[in-house]
Amino acid sequence: MTARDVVGSEAWERLESQPGWSRLLARLERGVRSAPRLYEAAALVPQGRTLFHAFFSVITGWAYWQFVKAWKLTEAWRLCHEEPDLPLDEVARRTGYGDDMALVRAYGAFWGETPRGRPIRTRRRQAGRPRRAR
Repeated sequence: MTARDVVGSEAWERLESQPGWSRLLARLERGVRSAPRLYEAAALVPQGRTLFHAFFSVITGWAYWQFVKAWKLTEAWRLCHEEPDLPLDEVARRTGYGDDMALVRAYGAFWGETPRGRPIRTRRRQAGRPRRAR
């Protein structure tokens, strides 16, 4: 899964046509682990951070941080399904997460299941006892 696959080829081509964006796109093409943080990405293009964020959102339909998160979690999904024997800490390492628990939390929030395909159980909050009238 490449960055181009996540944003779509039309949006990627629009980004390629922008002057000064080649350094960022080259860095993104290296892989998900080399995806720069927002402030680093903004430094690679000729706009400031706010303009970069707005411009990226308009062209791709994603906020930059949402794009990076979706890219990481899509790659994690691919690894978990194509290589089911791969340990979760290795999946986390390959997708840029600090540890396997961070991956599991983010994966469950994004996909609604664990990386091994089990549904996420949600707890229902129990209503507390009503207060006594004084």
